[in-house]
Amino acid sequence: MQTTPPDRRKGRAKRTLGWATRVVLLLTVVSCLAIAGMIACVTIWRANLADIRTQVTDPNSSVVVVFFNDDVAATLPRAEAGLAVAEQLGIETVFLVGGARQWRNQFGSVALANLLSDRALAAGIDLVADRLSYDTISNLDRIAEFHLERGPDTAMVFISDDYHLLRIAILIRDDRRFAAPIVFAPNNGPRGPAAHLERAIWEIGAWMSLAMPERIRQRWLRATRR
Repeated sequence: MQTTPPDRRKGRAKRTLGWATRVVLLLTVVSCLAIAGMIACVTIWRANLADIRTQVTDPNSSVVVVFFNDDVAATLPRAEAGLAVAEQLGIETVFLVGGARQWRNQFGSVALANLLSDRALAAGIDLVADRLSYDTISNLDRIAEFHLERGPDTAMVFISDDYHLLRIAILIRDDRRFAAPIVFAPNNGPRGPAAHLERAIWEIGAWMSLAMPERIRQRWLRATRR
């Protein structure tokens, strides 16, 4: 039986290690560039957003839309910010969207509405809770249905964090269902470098999930939704 000389085996192993190192370095560089680009895009986009008070011209035909976060506790401050915006601008309806985990019989937006019902009632605000959507794509489908029910001239104030809102702005850019004015109102404060890094990595993962086959994407959503 013919055997490979030790020197040749070592040479092959060395070349393989060399290629593996190059691939790892390339992936590292690409990842770093993607993260840096994501952080830069979000920072620039947010800096150019106008004050929401100058964008909502008719509160009577406007709705505040609050997007669900990871869980009820994480979304509560966002929902409270949504109520505060509605009170400040004189908007009478707040739509809480997302958080449906039908496979666990959990409905995050409904739970939020129950927690905030007394405050909303005292302020004269109608809280509407979504029971169907569980990710950004289904959120937007549900919002489009709600918008159709309210009328084509209904303006909407979207409240989420800045990374999520930029993704939404890109996704709906050419969507005719969202022809009415959309106001983007990030509710998160300034981030440090570590927080930016963590959020950018998650956001890149969210973008990558959109390229998955639908069956795989649905499995991924179930695995990652609390």
